[in-house]
Amino acid sequence: MAWLVPKAVFDGTSLRERTALHVVDDAVAGLVPVSELSDPNAAEFTDRIVGPGLLDIQVNGGGGIMLNTVPTLSGVRRIAEEHRRLGTSWILPTVITDPFEVMEAASLAVLSEFGMYGIAGIHLEGPHINPVGRGAHTAEFIRPFDARTGALLETLRNHGLPVLLTLAPECLYANAELTVYHERSAEPSLPSPRSPAP
Repeated sequence: MAWLVPKAVFDGTSLRERTALHVVDDAVAGLVPVSELSDPNAAEFTDRIVGPGLLDIQVNGGGGIMLNTVPTLSGVRRIAEEHRRLGTSWILPTVITDPFEVMEAASLAVLSEFGMYGIAGIHLEGPHINPVGRGAHTAEFIRPFDARTGALLETLRNHGLPVLLTLAPECLYANAELTVYHERSAEPSLPSPRSPAP
C-alpha cells in the first residue's frame, strides 16, 4: 500500500482531516493533503483515526502472560506483539522483584530481542526496594545491591541495552552504589520512600 487516508491523523497536537499518509515498508514516510494525491482512488481509505505509536516504560506482561513467569524469548515476543497490536510501538518489558535467576533470564531474553518487536530496553522494578513499601513485590526476594546485579548491569551496558532500574535509595549500602548503577547505564527510578530512611 502506498497511500492511506484515515478519518483523521493525530499529529501530537491536533486532528488533521483529509490527510493522506505515504506508507513505505510499513512506516509513514510523509503526510500530504488528500487534494494533492495524483490518484485519490488508488489510496486505501479507513474510518479510523491514526496517530503516533505509544511508548510504555512499564510492561509487566501481555497476551495472557507475565514476564516474571515466562522470562524467555517467546515470552518477550508475545508480550511485545500484543502491545504493538494495541498501538504501543515501543515498550520496556518489566520484571519485578524475583529471584536473581528470573531477573537474569528476563534481561537476557530482552537483550536478544532488543530493537525488534518494539523492544526499547528493560525495566528492572526491584529487587533493591524498601520492604516497608513493597506493594506487590514478594518480601523474600527483596535484597540489597550485590555483585550479581552489578555484573548483569555491566553485561547489559556492554551490549547497549537501555535499563530503567527502580530502587529505593535509602536501602543502598552507600551513595557510591547509586553511582555504580548510573555508570552501568541503568537509569535509576527513585520512588518516594514510604518510610524514613533506616
